[in-house]
Amino acid sequence: MIYQRHLLNRFLGQLHHCLRTRQPFDEECAFAPPPVPSLAAMGYR
Repeated sequence: MIYQRHLLNRFLGQLHHCLRTRQPFDEECAFAPPPVPSLAAMGYR
């Protein structure tokens, strides 16, 4: 239940931003998977 609320709040925030800035809503950009950190960023060489 709490995850659904978090997802809805995230969606509404993104939609609000698009409406305020008059940008089209891009679902692929809005709900893209988080980036995977590289090994170099984690301190490995």
